[in-house]
Amino acid sequence: MITAFAVFCGVFIAWLITLTCARNKNPPALRFFQIARVTATSPFIGGVLAGVPVALVIILLQYFQGSNLFANNPGNWSDIGGEISVTDAISIRRGRVGFGFVMFGFVFLHFGSMSIINKPSEAEERDILDNKRKNKMIEKLEMSVDQNDDSFMEDDELTKDEVVNIRKALDWKRRHFFVVCVLVSIFLMVKMEYSYAEFMQDNI
Repeated sequence: MITAFAVFCGVFIAWLITLTCARNKNPPALRFFQIARVTATSPFIGGVLAGVPVALVIILLQYFQGSNLFANNPGNWSDIGGEISVTDAISIRRGRVGFGFVMFGFVFLHFGSMSIINKPSEAEERDILDNKRKNKMIEKLEMSVDQNDDSFMEDDELTKDEVVNIRKALDWKRRHFFVVCVLVSIFLMVKMEYSYAEFMQDNI
């Protein structure tokens, strides 16, 4: 629902900007459902598919929080061999649930980066590089015709191969996306923890 609402708001804002900046006498009409059919289908399907593992994780951690699994296992090395009080057991269980959320968050970020940033196969990479060379030759030919330059056939820049590895570049982009998401999550977590501080409460 949040994803669909965000897409609908984006469609409306894009139409509003177009309507405001258009110089036509008859501005374009808002064909909301036609635009939403194109833009909202994929995010909605992605949100539903992503909601399935998230729901399973929530159910699993909720079951773990209410169960007695690992209740007799201490949470740190100093408590080994001693008795665990009820207060310590509750604190240890909450810590394990929080650690589970963090680990599942890393897993979701990893697979999310793989889904958002598509990585072509080796055959697709060769096709991309071939198309790039063809477009470069066409561009060089057009420039030589416009400038009446006969050095196009003598230029050897088109014959030498460029060292381009798209797959490694996309791997770097995935890692960059992952790190940025982690940094933003840490900032939001610190901000949320700060909102529970006494200084924040006294100055609201």
